[in-house]
Amino acid sequence: MGWKNAQLLCAEVDGTFPNHEADPTHIKNMQHVLHALQTTDATVGIGFDGDADRMGAMTKEGELVPGDKMIALFAQPMIKEYPGMTVVYNVVCSEGLTELLEKWGAKTVVTPVGHSIIEESMQKNNAMLGGETSCHFFFRDRHFGYDDGVYAMFRLIELLVQSQKAKSDGASAKTELMELLKVFPHKVTSPEYRIACAEDIKHKVVEGVKDLFAQQKNVKLITIDGVKVITDYGWGLVRASNTQPVLSIRFEANTQEDLEHVKEDFINVLAHFMDEKVLREQLK
Repeated sequence: MGWKNAQLLCAEVDGTFPNHEADPTHIKNMQHVLHALQTTDATVGIGFDGDADRMGAMTKEGELVPGDKMIALFAQPMIKEYPGMTVVYNVVCSEGLTELLEKWGAKTVVTPVGHSIIEESMQKNNAMLGGETSCHFFFRDRHFGYDDGVYAMFRLIELLVQSQKAKSDGASAKTELMELLKVFPHKVTSPEYRIACAEDIKHKVVEGVKDLFAQQKNVKLITIDGVKVITDYGWGLVRASNTQPVLSIRFEANTQEDLEHVKEDFINVLAHFMDEKVLREQLK
């Protein structure tokens, strides 16, 4: 693009991946970006995966922005332009995203995990925007509806530029990503844990977890992909990975204390199928 203030990192194509894995959703793979943000006047960092269909963003402060928060940022101006538009995202996303989208008047469609499922659901529901926590983003507004990390980067830069222009005080300071993220409701969210589980039993374990939670009172179960257990104090999700012999687990609540409560609920149930000591170690 000929931009003078852009710095390209790890530009040498090398199939041995000498620097790090090509996955921008893990902080260990974004250390070059973090260093550049800390040592230059750059205001935002971007990472792509190997085929650049995913885009991970990092704030000046070094926070790696989850995909669900990015969906909210992309959605806000689009909803103003297309009131009542539909947004598609997967079951792993934060409840904070649902709260925001419903507050802004958007229709929401929650899907199982899988970027091809997002694409299919967007077509079925005539959705304008879709995304996943893994940082696949899909735009059917000024784009073709497939996941293009480079295009998602330009949409993010557009947000930053437009936000700066919209400042009523005429301040010349650059709008930084952290400032835009303040719109997202405060939630305490765990990382997405990946617990080893043999291929031939992982789906049986998930079914067993669902059956045990179904016997409990005051819980709501969502079973479109694994089982998501929603309580008054938070939620937890366990699902069998589509590609590996692992269980994918995530928790969310409004406070750290409530998050520990949700985690304990799941450990007590999962302990019927797995070693409790190992579970506690892996879910730290």
